[in-house]
Amino acid sequence: MASLMEFAAMQLERETGTRSSFPEDTPADTRPASIFWSPAAYDSLAEHTEGDGSKTKAIKAKILIVGCFGAGASSIEALVPDAGVESLGLIVLPELTLRGCRGQAGKKQGLCALWRCVGDEGVVFCNVSQDIPPERAAAFSRAVLSGVVAGRTLVIDAAPAREFGYSLDELGSTCIKSLSTASERDAGRGPAAKDTVPPGGMVTGVAAACVALCEMRGRCASLHVAVTPDDGSSHAADAVTTLAAAVREAIGGGVGGLRTPAEVTGFVREEAE
Repeated sequence: MASLMEFAAMQLERETGTRSSFPEDTPADTRPASIFWSPAAYDSLAEHTEGDGSKTKAIKAKILIVGCFGAGASSIEALVPDAGVESLGLIVLPELTLRGCRGQAGKKQGLCALWRCVGDEGVVFCNVSQDIPPERAAAFSRAVLSGVVAGRTLVIDAAPAREFGYSLDELGSTCIKSLSTASERDAGRGPAAKDTVPPGGMVTGVAAACVALCEMRGRCASLHVAVTPDDGSSHAADAVTTLAAAVREAIGGGVGGLRTPAEVTGFVREEAE
């Protein structure tokens, strides 16, 4: 659990400027992120009280799935066909552009979007389709977790083996390493020891911030990282299909319209061509 609190301290220190990756004469940007809700989603917001007594208006869900920039976002796009998507809103940091796009189009055009499958209100997806700077990850994650209050949060990301302490060629295939909050472990969903993120695992940015904030708020959450071999080849497709399988397992059979594993593999192959 110390690693989670280290993640939290790192993100909060960066956001407040106490310790920053910026040059010393550059102030940290502490402006909050905003969610631009669709009209239907806005009408469904309900008041929620956090453990510290603060109040917010949020969408309620059984599961929130956050796909981090790169393989994480790509995996949920591969799993859920566009035709089955209901747009909920866009998460925007003030310094990042909207590029003139709105709604569902943002899912494919580099915007960070909240959405869910049509007809299913239990699972909300968050595509982190922009490369959020590490020092802004806490602001972004705070907006997401304040806007969506879920019984369980699943964060998915990918990283090369060297960032997890593996030596060159030590890892032969893509594998999943996980990390869970105390509440998630208390619910009996903690990873086996062999599948846990190792002490030297370099988990940063939105992935670290989301799990750390969930820990601080006492929420059930888990992080799944697809760790890919460092053998000089691209393992992007492997990471996407592996993470898509992890998402499918997490949400079970309660969501209809998802692509089958074979369809996910075919979709990933087509996207790479």
